[in-house]
Amino acid sequence: MEQVLVRSNRMRVWWLVVVAATVQRSQQGFLGEIISGLRDLPVIGNVLRAAVHPIYRPLVRQFQPGITSREGEDELCYEDLGCLLTHDDFFHPIHRPLNLPPNTREEIYVLFTVHSRKDSLGTQVEGINLTRVLTNTTFTPTRKTKIIIHGFLETNTETWMLDMVRTLLVYDDYNVVTVDWSGGSQALYSQATANTRVVGLEVAHFINWLKDNALLDPKDVHIIGHSLGSHTA
Repeated sequence: MEQVLVRSNRMRVWWLVVVAATVQRSQQGFLGEIISGLRDLPVIGNVLRAAVHPIYRPLVRQFQPGITSREGEDELCYEDLGCLLTHDDFFHPIHRPLNLPPNTREEIYVLFTVHSRKDSLGTQVEGINLTRVLTNTTFTPTRKTKIIIHGFLETNTETWMLDMVRTLLVYDDYNVVTVDWSGGSQALYSQATANTRVVGLEVAHFINWLKDNALLDPKDVHIIGHSLGSHTA
């Protein structure tokens, strides 16, 4: 009897998703609430989004703030970060069967912590406000820069990251920058994998912004990653 009830409840959820996906354009406010609700559920929301991804993917542009798309192209654009293709080239039946779209920039919320010998504990800067790198940290563009990116389920407070920061600063007076993307790494693996694409854009934007505004030479930048952080790198 319990199994029958569980199956019945599952069917109700599936019907809710399918019906929502067929709502006409005039009723997209309701559909937006459905999609937004799925994003707020930590586990089942990810599973349902993955399962209905062929339906869900075209709707991401409409219901995730800060994400737009170029007309006629299958891609997501993140304000000043650039765009990502979202077509089936990112799908693999074995290695990546759940081709989820990444979360928003605000949800992933990348933080950069800038360390140097003058500030070994580091000063944190939001990825959405890079001007603070030059006004609030000891970052110096003439130094070589090491960027360290953590992996799945981790944060920038992992012991291995802190040990690496200390060791690098003993070796030389680098800019050592740790990347915290825990807002995107602490999800189901399939979602975290998709989120690395946005983290990669954030790191690229960080380097390019400093090149344009502080004359940082990209040749002096070394990116180090572990686990999904290595894929991001």
